[in-house]
Amino acid sequence: MRISYLMGIFKLLNILHSQDLADRWISMPNTNVIFGGQRPLHFMIDGGLPAMQIVRRLLESRCAGN
Repeated sequence: MRISYLMGIFKLLNILHSQDLADRWISMPNTNVIFGGQRPLHFMIDGGLPAMQIVRRLLESRCAGN
């Protein structure tokens, strides 16, 4: 499951952003309320599989224009 979520996150980031930003996004501080100022990587490390699912759903939502 983890690999599936990570592959999906990687793919979605590359759809949403340039390659450079897609590569850096995961380790950049994020102001989205979901992350509370944390870097998405730390959010997922701390939250495990449920946090990975949240990040993937967030990015899917952004791809859908929400």
